Amino acid sequence: MVVSNKKTNIINKKLLSLQLKKAIFYAFYEAKKHGSEIVDSQYLLYGLLKIDNSLANRLIKSIVKNKGIVNPTDKLLQQLKVNIKNKNKRVVFSTNRPFPSFSRPVRKLLFVLLKTNTNEKNGIVTTLHVLKYLLRNKNISVWINDILKEGL
Repeated sequence: MVVSNKKTNIINKKLLSLQLKKAIFYAFYEAKKHGSEIVDSQYLLYGLLKIDNSLANRLIKSIVKNKGIVNPTDKLLQQLKVNIKNKNKRVVFSTNRPFPSFSRPVRKLLFVLLKTNTNEKNGIVTTLHVLKYLLRNKNISVWINDILKEGL
């Protein structure tokens, strides 16, 4: 049986950076820990910020560096934990599935990123790509801005 190189390259292609894989793991871990069936944008943002040396984490630190906020990601992580706890108190999920799944907007975000990055030379989706798309959501960008303003 002869396997063409074209098929092998598609199968072996690396799609997600190691940092993004870790961030997705943390997002699923937090969702499972809090009994949620859905990994939404807050869980994904939590996972992105949980990785210490990720591109997304470095970007946030460099943006607020001039504003005098010492640990912006720690502040955001603490507030995300509070939001996640409060959200899970309000909404009761059934636990008939063993693992959470992505919410529809997060699935769409990841699909769009994978589709657009396959056309690029490198083609690897990083935490910076995901953060950029998350910040396009007005609610998330306003929430981050408000949390960081409180630190001043």
